[in-house]
Amino acid sequence: MISKKVQGEFLKLKRATELTSILSLFVVFFLLMFFQKAFNSESGYYTPELLSIQYMSSFNLLLLSLVGFIPGSVLGAYISGIEYKHNTNVYVIVNVGRIQSVVIKIKTLLLGTMCLVVFMIFLGGLEVFFVDNQRPFFIEWKILFPQLFCCYIILLCSSMIGFLGATLTKSVYGGILIAIVFPILLERISLYVSILKYFTLNEYYASLIGHSFKNMAGDPQIQFSNLTSFSYGSSVFIITAIILSILIIHIIIIVKRDFKA
Repeated sequence: MISKKVQGEFLKLKRATELTSILSLFVVFFLLMFFQKAFNSESGYYTPELLSIQYMSSFNLLLLSLVGFIPGSVLGAYISGIEYKHNTNVYVIVNVGRIQSVVIKIKTLLLGTMCLVVFMIFLGGLEVFFVDNQRPFFIEWKILFPQLFCCYIILLCSSMIGFLGATLTKSVYGGILIAIVFPILLERISLYVSILKYFTLNEYYASLIGHSFKNMAGDPQIQFSNLTSFSYGSSVFIITAIILSILIIHIIIIVKRDFKA
């Protein structure tokens, strides 16, 4: 059961037309990638034997792991900053308190991110049904579950950066800008200052992807190269530590503002 307060947060997001538009654009992007893969026989990637629910779900999860930092950042920024956007933050604080408000929004963020990930599997099923509805519905969870987890933790990390950024700037768009630009900027700087590569998220994301999507290595459309410089366990630990650190920083900022108020 979803609590009424979390349902209320989703209702706020439902009214955010920009968020709906961005998520819809990404669904269109995934569908275009599917049609390119399934029907473009001239591309060299036409592999009908791979078009199973299992494979297309993995394909969609891989795409979301690679480009999902954008919808993830937007989702996190909106959940955190929507009160600032509509100037309703003071009413939320009066009704539930600052810390409880953060807990509600974190629950919404966790659930919203999971919905995005699970939707990719549902979309994979629809895509395969569209191409060949005679195929049996079969998913090997020991392959798909690690991919689900990989995609989820990557999106959650991006969402948390957007979440914190919106709180720091008291702006939805400020949160989106920080979540998208800062990791890219840090990655570019790491090309000149090599030690900084250990502080960029891409190193750990790439390692997770390389370990989780090995079943797709035979696809000519997908090229894995140097994606496993860190162990799977190390990458999970570091990304989880980053997520928890962001959450702690967020709570400290909220408590500090409470004292100032």
